[in-house]
Amino acid sequence: MLEQDLAATLESDFAAPVVLIAPDGVVISTSLHGGPLLGKVMYDYREERPGGEIVVVKSPLVILRLSSLSRVPKADEPWFVMIPTSPADPTLKRFLIDGRTRAPERVDSIGFVRLFPQAVGQA
Repeated sequence: MLEQDLAATLESDFAAPVVLIAPDGVVISTSLHGGPLLGKVMYDYREERPGGEIVVVKSPLVILRLSSLSRVPKADEPWFVMIPTSPADPTLKRFLIDGRTRAPERVDSIGFVRLFPQAVGQA
Protein backbone atom coordinates (compact mmCIF):
# COMPACT_ATOMS: atom_id res chain seq x y z
CA MET A 1 0.00 0.00 0.00
CA LEU A 2 2.82 2.43 0.90
CA GLU A 3 4.54 1.77 -2.43
CA GLN A 4 1.30 2.53 -4.33
CA ASP A 5 0.80 5.74 -2.36
CA LEU A 6 4.39 6.79 -3.08
CA ALA A 7 3.93 6.09 -6.80
CA ALA A 8 0.73 8.15 -6.85
CA THR A 9 2.41 11.01 -4.98
CA LEU A 10 5.69 11.17 -6.89
CA GLU A 11 4.90 9.78 -10.33
CA SER A 12 1.34 10.85 -11.13
CA ASP A 13 -0.34 13.93 -12.60
CA PHE A 14 2.14 16.60 -11.52
CA ALA A 15 5.29 14.52 -11.99
CA ALA A 16 8.12 15.76 -14.19
CA PRO A 17 10.49 13.78 -16.41
CA VAL A 18 13.90 13.25 -14.81
CA VAL A 19 17.13 11.97 -16.33
CA LEU A 20 20.03 10.91 -14.09
CA ILE A 21 23.62 10.70 -15.34
CA ALA A 22 25.88 8.52 -13.21
CA PRO A 23 29.58 9.30 -12.63
CA ASP A 24 30.53 6.62 -15.18
CA GLY A 25 28.30 8.24 -17.84
CA VAL A 26 25.41 5.78 -17.64
CA VAL A 27 22.15 7.59 -18.42
CA ILE A 28 19.06 6.58 -16.43
CA SER A 29 15.93 7.89 -18.13
CA THR A 30 13.54 4.99 -17.66
CA SER A 31 11.93 3.61 -14.53
CA LEU A 32 12.37 0.02 -13.40
CA HIS A 33 8.54 -0.06 -13.47
CA GLY A 34 8.55 0.70 -17.22
CA GLY A 35 8.12 4.03 -18.93
CA PRO A 36 10.03 7.26 -18.41
CA LEU A 37 11.66 8.10 -15.10
CA LEU A 38 9.33 10.55 -13.32
CA GLY A 39 9.63 12.40 -10.06
CA LYS A 40 8.47 15.38 -8.09
CA VAL A 41 10.43 18.53 -8.90
CA MET A 42 9.97 21.54 -6.67
CA TYR A 43 11.29 24.85 -7.91
CA ASP A 44 12.71 27.07 -5.21
CA TYR A 45 15.22 29.90 -5.32
CA ARG A 46 17.20 32.07 -3.01
CA GLU A 47 18.58 35.55 -3.39
CA GLU A 48 22.20 36.37 -2.77
CA ARG A 49 23.63 39.87 -2.58
CA PRO A 50 27.29 39.75 -3.56
CA GLY A 51 28.53 43.33 -3.77
CA GLY A 52 25.03 44.68 -3.07
CA GLU A 53 23.32 43.47 -6.23
CA ILE A 54 20.60 40.81 -6.08
CA VAL A 55 21.40 37.50 -7.78
CA VAL A 56 18.68 34.84 -7.99
CA VAL A 57 20.03 31.31 -7.52
CA LYS A 58 17.73 28.45 -8.51
CA SER A 59 17.53 25.74 -5.84
CA PRO A 60 15.35 22.92 -7.18
CA LEU A 61 14.52 19.80 -5.17
CA VAL A 62 13.99 16.44 -6.90
CA ILE A 63 12.27 13.52 -5.15
CA LEU A 64 12.41 10.06 -6.75
CA ARG A 65 10.99 6.69 -5.71
CA LEU A 66 13.84 4.30 -4.85
CA SER A 67 12.08 1.31 -6.44
CA SER A 68 12.07 3.16 -9.79
CA LEU A 69 15.86 3.53 -9.87
CA SER A 70 18.41 1.05 -11.17
CA ARG A 71 21.10 3.04 -9.31
CA VAL A 72 20.80 5.57 -6.50
CA PRO A 73 23.08 8.63 -6.23
CA LYS A 74 25.44 8.50 -3.25
CA ALA A 75 26.97 11.36 -1.30
CA ASP A 76 30.54 10.67 -2.45
CA GLU A 77 29.71 10.48 -6.18
CA PRO A 78 29.28 13.41 -8.61
CA TRP A 79 26.02 12.83 -10.50
CA PHE A 80 24.11 15.01 -12.94
CA VAL A 81 20.35 15.33 -13.19
CA MET A 82 18.33 16.77 -16.04
CA ILE A 83 14.99 18.33 -15.12
CA PRO A 84 12.59 20.79 -16.75
CA THR A 85 13.74 24.38 -16.33
CA SER A 86 10.37 25.34 -14.81
CA PRO A 87 6.87 23.88 -14.46
CA ALA A 88 5.85 25.82 -17.58
CA ASP A 89 8.91 24.94 -19.70
CA PRO A 90 9.54 21.25 -20.49
CA THR A 91 13.09 21.92 -21.76
CA LEU A 92 15.47 19.79 -19.72
CA LYS A 93 18.43 21.51 -18.08
CA ARG A 94 21.46 19.76 -16.65
CA PHE A 95 22.27 20.26 -12.95
CA LEU A 96 25.01 18.85 -10.74
CA ILE A 97 24.30 16.75 -7.67
CA ASP A 98 27.39 17.44 -5.57
CA GLY A 99 27.48 15.44 -2.35
CA ARG A 100 30.20 17.70 -0.95
CA THR A 101 27.76 20.62 -0.94
CA ARG A 102 24.48 18.86 -0.11
CA ALA A 103 24.35 15.08 -0.16
CA PRO A 104 21.39 13.13 -1.49
CA GLU A 105 19.03 12.19 1.36
CA ARG A 106 17.89 8.60 1.15
CA VAL A 107 14.75 7.77 3.15
CA ASP A 108 14.58 3.97 3.22
CA SER A 109 11.66 3.76 5.64
CA ILE A 110 9.33 5.27 3.05
CA GLY A 111 11.34 4.52 -0.11
CA PHE A 112 12.47 7.75 -1.74
CA VAL A 113 15.56 9.86 -2.28
CA ARG A 114 15.82 13.67 -2.19
CA LEU A 115 18.29 15.26 -4.59
CA PHE A 116 19.51 18.85 -4.30
CA PRO A 117 20.73 19.91 -7.75
CA GLN A 118 22.90 22.96 -8.34
CA ALA A 119 23.51 24.84 -11.53
CA VAL A 120 26.73 23.44 -12.98
CA GLY A 121 28.62 26.71 -12.41
CA GLN A 122 27.70 26.79 -8.67
CA ALA A 123 29.70 23.71 -7.69
